[in-house]
Amino acid sequence: MLGFGAALILSAAVWVAPVACLDLGGVDFIFSFGDSWSATGWDPARGLSPVVGQLVETSSGGNTWIQYLAASTNAPNTWYDFAAYGAVLDNDIVRWNETQPPSVVEQVASFKQYFTPGSSKVPWSSGDTLFTVFIGVNDVGATLLSEQDFPPLVPKIFEQYQAQVGKLYAMGARRFLIMNVPPTENTPEVKSYGPAAVEAFATNITLFNAALSTFVGNIPSLYPGAVVTLFDTHALLTTILSDVAAFGLEPSVKDEFCLLYSFIRDHPSIVLEYCKFPLSKYVWYDHYHPTFTIHKILADPASDLMSISECDVDAISWAHAWGPTILLVLSLGLFSRSKLLKKRNALGTLSPPVYGPAYLPSFVRGVLGAIRLGKDEDTFLTSCRRDYGPLVYLPWPMSQHLITSASAIQRVYDTPSKVLSFVPLRKRLVGSVFGSPKAVWTNEAMEKDLFPGHARALQKSKLDQPLHLFNEAIRESIADLEASIDASNGELEIDLAEWAMVTFFDAATVAMFGPSFLGETSKEDFREAFLKFDLAFPLFASGMVPTGAAKLVPPLAKGLAAREELVQVFAAWVARGMPGVEDGLVKDAAASSERAGWSTQA
Repeated sequence: MLGFGAALILSAAVWVAPVACLDLGGVDFIFSFGDSWSATGWDPARGLSPVVGQLVETSSGGNTWIQYLAASTNAPNTWYDFAAYGAVLDNDIVRWNETQPPSVVEQVASFKQYFTPGSSKVPWSSGDTLFTVFIGVNDVGATLLSEQDFPPLVPKIFEQYQAQVGKLYAMGARRFLIMNVPPTENTPEVKSYGPAAVEAFATNITLFNAALSTFVGNIPSLYPGAVVTLFDTHALLTTILSDVAAFGLEPSVKDEFCLLYSFIRDHPSIVLEYCKFPLSKYVWYDHYHPTFTIHKILADPASDLMSISECDVDAISWAHAWGPTILLVLSLGLFSRSKLLKKRNALGTLSPPVYGPAYLPSFVRGVLGAIRLGKDEDTFLTSCRRDYGPLVYLPWPMSQHLITSASAIQRVYDTPSKVLSFVPLRKRLVGSVFGSPKAVWTNEAMEKDLFPGHARALQKSKLDQPLHLFNEAIRESIADLEASIDASNGELEIDLAEWAMVTFFDAATVAMFGPSFLGETSKEDFREAFLKFDLAFPLFASGMVPTGAAKLVPPLAKGLAAREELVQVFAAWVARGMPGVEDGLVKDAAASSERAGWSTQA
């Protein structure tokens, strides 16, 4: 049955005559191409099964529209998703990063490698296979954020778009579903850049979608026998955002996302107390992607539209003429539609796992976690990942969620600074972890000068000399090891893991602070103090133990003593005029400290 969203799309005249309609009933295989709005993490190099042996990761917190769409066909387990996070149509046209993910051009080449008819183990054919393309989000976004001029790129993009559809057609593709660009100007990230950015995104999306509509309209004449549906993702998502409550979503967080949810990729029904509502009630999963709830809503009318039987050109023309009337009539069903959506989207609640044996009281489990964290951080975090998955809650006295997935942690660093700022946390850690007086860590120079100095120090143009020092220190250590082996006639016994740790630590110290940093302090003493302090770092950062009571907790007491040793080393270096700082990585940060008058403060 034609849904409300489908009626909206028909009334908006997104069909381009003489484009034919698709029937999902005969679809046995699906191949999809695109970006993170479709990506599932599937990689044909791991095997041709879309499930077995794959590392499934989406940008929705659950399934994507293509997974929901596949479930409504004969291909729930025979869909193959080449889409990649951050992809554009052609990396040679839109270049926004030195190491870009596979573009659609490369995705089509990969399809040819693994699924060429006659040589592929997958028995797809022209008549039983659907090809989907959902691309353009990053073509628009990356050009704007990297300050490229987008309009001149549009003809080049669609010349290449046509070439890729032509390649798929030449290999037997005949049934296409093409999605246009959604209104990403409404994402939390773009809104954080201000009204000018919102307007620029909207303008360029309109330009892209108009060109796409023209291109899709030409496909049947360019490729005889091709059947194509253009799905107006933009219109439907705009409708959803205009009245999110009607689609079972929470209006008060229409423009928000809960950062903690965005770290979790495989628990769509999870409910976190830290977040205002269940994930299923949010529009946005993270700063730039919608939740699985939105993907489900998108997939429904796509399925409906492609299931309309006998919809030829005359039927499409009739829809153009009568679409608004149909919309008016079907709009009367919006209330019941929203009720059904709310019922369908009502997910069971699932709290994150809590650390420790379930039979112990909550506070005991929290204390147990704190003790184990303080005793051996690496072993503790590894066991949490193994026993609890990517997220675990440590009860009072820590009262913290621990995220242990590498991909989730990377997402933290990938989040734009205008959406997620580490400044408040960094300022607090300067006091709780490093023991700086409040007058220092609350000083505005921290945010305006010192932290930007850190960022400048990590720019590639600033790393040549520190990397040179690092490499030279490594070479010296290797030469010393070689000499020791020769002196022992090749019978030297060492702990290679320990040697590697010591070598890289000492080399990093030289790269950070210059070769004259330690002065009369031995490498061994500095290294030992640093490692003791590092072991206590998580407990310091948690803030669970008041400063005055830290000496009563053995791991913290050792950390405090080690921190004092390190402070004395740095104080002595400052007193000597910071020799070697011009060669090290921290020279910009050191200059910031001097400007703030902190050069002699512990």
